[in-house]
Parts: sequence; C-alpha cells; structure tokens
Amino acid sequence: NGSCEEVKVWLRRLEETGSVRFLFSSSESIGKLNALRLLVGAAPGELIAYTDDDTFFYPGWLSAHVGLLDAFPKVGMVSGSPERTLFDHGIQSNIRLAQSDPEVSMSYGKRIPEKWEREWAIALGNDPEDFLQHVHDIEDIIVERRGVRAYATACHNQFLSPKSVMQKFLQGKWSGRLMGGLNELDNAIDADGYLRLTTIDRTTRLIGNVVGSELIEEANRFNIQFDGRIWQGAATRRRGLGTKLVKWRPIHWLLQGIYNRLFCLLTGQRGGWLDVAQGEEHTEG
Repeated sequence: NGSCEEVKVWLRRLEETGSVRFLFSSSESIGKLNALRLLVGAAPGELIAYTDDDTFFYPGWLSAHVGLLDAFPKVGMVSGSPERTLFDHGIQSNIRLAQSDPEVSMSYGKRIPEKWEREWAIALGNDPEDFLQHVHDIEDIIVERRGVRAYATACHNQFLSPKSVMQKFLQGKWSGRLMGGLNELDNAIDADGYLRLTTIDRTTRLIGNVVGSELIEEANRFNIQFDGRIWQGAATRRRGLGTKLVKWRPIHWLLQGIYNRLFCLLTGQRGGWLDVAQGEEHTEG
C-alpha cells in the first residue's frame, strides 16, 4: 500500500521463502479501507485475520480469537488488545444480546490493567498520565456466555472476522480517503446485529511507530530477537529549547490542536479522542 522500497524487498523475500503465500503490492497508497476491500476480495478461506503493521502477537493468539467466534453467537469481529477507549461505539449488539439471551451476562468494572493502558498510550504517542486521566471514569464492559468471557468491543487495527461478514460490509464505492471510515465499518457491523469482542487476556498489543526498550524485553521473553534501532524513550532525547517549548502545556495544547484539526480535515473525520487545544472530549468520527 505505497510501502517504501526496503519494505517491499523484505516482503518479496518472505514470499520467495514461502512465509507469505500471496503478495499484493501497490505503487501508491490507496487508503486503509480500500486496501481492506482488495484483501478481503482476494483472500482464500472462511476467516480473515487482519492486522496493521505495528501489532505484536503473543503465542496462542489465533486459538483465543477463534475460541470467541465459537463461544458466542453471530460474532463479526474479534480483537486481542483490550483498550478502554473502544467502548464508545459499536457495542449495542453486545448489550442487546445480554438483555435477551439468558445464557449471556454483562458486567461493568475496571479489569484492564493500568500497565496495559500506559503501554497503549505510549504506542499512540500520548502522555500516559494524561491518557489515564482521560479514561479514569470509563468502565470496562465484559460479556460472558457458558463460562467464556470477552470484552464487549473490538479494534479495527487488528481483528479476526468471518470473510462473509467483511465482504458484506466492505461493499460500495472506493473512497479517495487515505484514512478514516473504520469506525463506520465498526458501527455497520454492530448495527446489523454482529458482536464485536476482544479476548479477556491480552493476546496482541499495539507497537506504535517506534519499538521501545520495554517491548524489546517483552519480545525477548518469547525468544524474538530485534535487530533494528532501539528507541530509548524520552530520557535519552535531546532536550534543547525547542523540546522544552513543545513540552510547555499551552504550546503543546496549541500544536496538538492544530495537528488534530489538520488530521481531521485530511481524513474527513471528526475530532479524535481528545481535542487538547480546547480541552474537550470527543468520540472518533
């Protein structure tokens, strides 16, 4: 999808060695939603396991995902990374199922560990303390059926889905937007009565644009060696006057607000999770 030459060379090598069976390459970015349309139309099999390029997979992730497809009725999407801000949309089918099916119960609380929330914030490039303050009053929603539990939401950055479900909701005209449209996909799946679930244990996690030392240590636990550059975090960055000015809260709010507005204009979305320029909270468009 418009990848740089280094990535294309690496992917071709994986195809040549048999690690990748089918490889589709686009000379320019066609956008995330259009890429999904292309992949779903071409992929064989009954299930689609989709991921962005910055996801870490834990051993057993696939069986855990399939387990939720088998344990709950009419599941449209299963993810592996629990995240508290995802409970703001696309969860009505889960709620209706809990209200109508005596085998399904629903509970509210705070089960997602703070450590995971911090790691999610860092991967997104957000300040962990500000992020934790933002999600402080949000409760996790858990559904349970026949002893199997899941979070009542999913993440379109990484998911397992029946191919028939994806084909159904990725119909229509191709869009010229490079980003956006994924929340609308979530809501369409939910509106048609399909459940969107996340494994109760973290079976995947967001890496973000950089690989930090903590994630490298986590990978080493599973004998995964990282041979690229290590990002040591803010402690080892140059702390010049420009960095200090950007860290000053009024300047940071202003710059982040401008960034948010430009992002929304370019992608056709409404505000992101936090409009820091005005201090107002939104749900993603």
